[in-house]
Amino acid sequence: MSVASSIAPLDVHRLEGWSGAEAAAWNGFLAALPPSEEWGEWLAEAAAEMLSRPAGARPTLTVTKVVESDEPPVEHALTAERTVLGREAECDIVLPEKVITKQHAAITVDGERYLLEDLGSAMGVFRRHKQLTPHEPVELSEDDEFSIFPYNFRFRLEALWTAESDVELGATETALSVWKDFESGAGPARMTFPLRIDPAGKPAYVQADLGLVRDLVGGMLPGLGGEADDGAGRLEVDRALLEVWLLALAERLGARLDGEFLVGLAGQAEQDAAWPLMRGVRVSTSLVIRGRARGLLLFLPFETLEKLSYGADASSRADEKISWRCRLAAASEKYAAGDLAELEPGDVLLPEERLELRLPGGVAWRCAESDEPAGAVRLQEKVVTERDVSEQDPAVESMDELPVELEVVVAHKRLTLAEIRALGEGSVVELDRAPDAPVELWANGVRAGRGELVEVDGRLGVKVTEWLRK
Repeated sequence: MSVASSIAPLDVHRLEGWSGAEAAAWNGFLAALPPSEEWGEWLAEAAAEMLSRPAGARPTLTVTKVVESDEPPVEHALTAERTVLGREAECDIVLPEKVITKQHAAITVDGERYLLEDLGSAMGVFRRHKQLTPHEPVELSEDDEFSIFPYNFRFRLEALWTAESDVELGATETALSVWKDFESGAGPARMTFPLRIDPAGKPAYVQADLGLVRDLVGGMLPGLGGEADDGAGRLEVDRALLEVWLLALAERLGARLDGEFLVGLAGQAEQDAAWPLMRGVRVSTSLVIRGRARGLLLFLPFETLEKLSYGADASSRADEKISWRCRLAAASEKYAAGDLAELEPGDVLLPEERLELRLPGGVAWRCAESDEPAGAVRLQEKVVTERDVSEQDPAVESMDELPVELEVVVAHKRLTLAEIRALGEGSVVELDRAPDAPVELWANGVRAGRGELVEVDGRLGVKVTEWLRK
């Protein structure tokens, strides 16, 4: 599609109309909230704590002696590709009775199948009351049983689960809305959850796609998915479990905001005649689990936002409430856009080494590492970073030659406006970073990849591990 064909006339009647009070309430709310990347981190943490995903199966074989024995059943983990049962001491599972052949039977792994074979024994192997033909393997199923006199065997596949780590927050959009439009989008394919925001004591609402609810419930109770029906009982279980997950996120939010306001679940509020036209902000996003995006909507009434405690004196506390997530760059360099587009994982870059704390507005502080406290930097010189490169290389002949500033970011630090104002030469800034954490690669102020620091002929380099989702 050409550029010209995508241009449409501007319909001014469709522009959103915010009042001054609504805009102030929304801006104050945003200033109190953490940035979107922290929400993504919280979602990943909550998922790791509460959600699971399949991680294979653990095969076991339980051996029970059934004749003249008080010995308890013994469980063996089948960890080898081939497990031999027999009287010899060298067998994987030793059956010491004299009637047992030296190498009586074997269980062999064949892909995802487990095969039982009679190795030509004298007394035979019996499965489901039928004797196996020697040297003709048969497939074992879950909870299968077989016998080699005087022993009974039970084969089991125990499902293994691991913490879900592939969770992220999708793109987020906000729009002016009214309750009736938000509610009309629910339908049978979504669930709506009323929230209560304190100290305002006012409601907010979350809508989740039923597919998201099922994904979350399946991760919280892995065995539930295929056995429960889709009736009212199943929906109530889904709702209860998703409420638990929402409460976990609310606890993280409350801890981050130091009690500035609290979010919890609430009962359905009574709706009067004016309720359908209640104005607010609709936040549309998605939760992406293992690459599958599921819709998530939030409706924040302006009445709720205006009642929150920060609303009355936001201007007097702006320096303390407004904050930015600043980044510490260990090196930076300008590259042509075409060169960066061809980067692949495994490539090594050698940018110019300079330690800078990057602040909003194109300002940075040159730094030196500080020993007191460990993991901190000491500010040395305030500089203006070159964010607008339009006048520096005016003679480029193609888009691939446009300059892009690449930063190697090794740490982040959230600073309030008051803290930024207080920075000066000699100031020490403690950083949030782990010594072995991967570095981030930022291109013109946007995170574009990750890497790890390396040394190349005595110079600091960075080996690309991820780049533009490659």
